[in-house]
Amino acid sequence: MSNRLRQRYYRARQRLLITGENPVVIIGSAHKVGSTWLANLLSTLYQYPLLAMKPPADANSLPVDTPLEDLVDQFRQMSGSGIHKTHAFPLSSVPNELQPRLKFVTIVRDPRDILVSAAHYLAQLEPALGGWGAEFAALSIKQRVLAIIERGDFILDRLDAWYNFHGVFVCRYEDLSTDVMPALEDLSGKLGLPYSNKRAERAVNAASFQKMSGRESGEESQASFFRNGIVGDWKSVFDQEMLEILAEAKSGRWS
Repeated sequence: MSNRLRQRYYRARQRLLITGENPVVIIGSAHKVGSTWLANLLSTLYQYPLLAMKPPADANSLPVDTPLEDLVDQFRQMSGSGIHKTHAFPLSSVPNELQPRLKFVTIVRDPRDILVSAAHYLAQLEPALGGWGAEFAALSIKQRVLAIIERGDFILDRLDAWYNFHGVFVCRYEDLSTDVMPALEDLSGKLGLPYSNKRAERAVNAASFQKMSGRESGEESQASFFRNGIVGDWKSVFDQEMLEILAEAKSGRWS
């Protein structure tokens, strides 16, 4: 560890000890952008547990889709640190007493890769959990992508909401994929959380595509949540006509 990095690491640790903060990092994002990978990276890097927040008893949503407003009391009652991944929309306002503790991160990704990943995922996911059913699954991959371009407001709205949320720190899937260590160091600096190369190396290894899927990057499994682990997969699906449709759809929001 360099002297500069060592000083930053101990300053961040000292600040947390002095303030008594137990940070909770909330990773809020759209679906299929790499948030599960980021959550696992940060959990190992900071040694924070992945939180299993409980939806309200009357909720019909999965924990990752539970509105954050419904979880505020649980955040208040927490005594330790943790990582919470969510696909819900941001809080309309962060309670004053939680502002020092809650740290918000979002991850963005090339929309074309999001669409291809979602086209596979929604075809495999059980309809009871949000999958689009057998009729959708029977379509070709190109037809599925075109359907999501037309009906994908649920993705676009979350991308916009989290990207524009006040106080959120943004990281890019492509940056994590091509140069993960500097990306993690930069994010840690913005969050004010301790970073070391040794922990980062351990996190990158523990959250690698091979460790999480049991396959090499690029080795595809249609049925797996971790499908192939590559950037630019859209190039094998999109043709020029699809790119033109994407550019015009939703008043250009996909672009």
